[in-house]
Amino acid sequence: MKVALYARVSTKGQADKDLSIPDQVRQLKEYCSKKGYEIAQEYREEGASATDAKRPAFKEMIELALQKTPPFNEILVLTTSRFFRDATGARVYKHKLRKNGVRVVAITQEVSDDPTGMLVEGFFELIDQYESQMNGFHTLRGMKENARRGYYNGSTPKYGFRVKKVKDEKGNPKSKLEINHQEAEVIRKIHRWYLEGLGLKKIVKRLNAMEMYNRKGKPWATNRIIEKIGDPCYVGDYIFNKEDKRNKIVKDPSEWII
Repeated sequence: MKVALYARVSTKGQADKDLSIPDQVRQLKEYCSKKGYEIAQEYREEGASATDAKRPAFKEMIELALQKTPPFNEILVLTTSRFFRDATGARVYKHKLRKNGVRVVAITQEVSDDPTGMLVEGFFELIDQYESQMNGFHTLRGMKENARRGYYNGSTPKYGFRVKKVKDEKGNPKSKLEINHQEAEVIRKIHRWYLEGLGLKKIVKRLNAMEMYNRKGKPWATNRIIEKIGDPCYVGDYIFNKEDKRNKIVKDPSEWII
């Protein structure tokens, strides 16, 4: 039996600690040794959510598995959640693989290769999805409360601001936004010139002529200027939870945290 090993962690931080993936691989290799399986491929996904298929190692593995003559007969994972944390996605990919003669096996949740086994495996997948969704729910709930208290929830701050490390009333490390005075001067010029009647192209031309480039040290473009004009963050209203970035939709204003 030729197999592929697939190990995954959700965040780069987990990967940097270098514990989970090596442990997954160790257990997978021990399983192969006991079964007498030959390891044809080994895939490590260091910092990728399993709620979708946008994972480089995963995509490479699936492409090989769906070839006319796949180089392995089984894909081994530690648990079903390592393969997919979306029940529908798991079913779709496993169905495609099974039709091509490749089976996905979670070595700590082994089930029989029959309708009953597929039913039980389906329960595992639903549990994985539920846990993922609840983790997301509680994470967002905490971030919303953090924003209500005036703290910043990570990510690169908008042009004109920088992150200041502070502590809350209990001494816990937090982040707040503060003005980046060098960048703020550029923002003020953009708005001043716009109010004076200058068009976007002329604003871009003037900024670049003055070598007042963007944060990356590159010339400005009109679309970046449009983003700056009228953004409420420049009058002190930073909005958190405005968009559902996964589905690319703007949420109802009642869900926004200003």
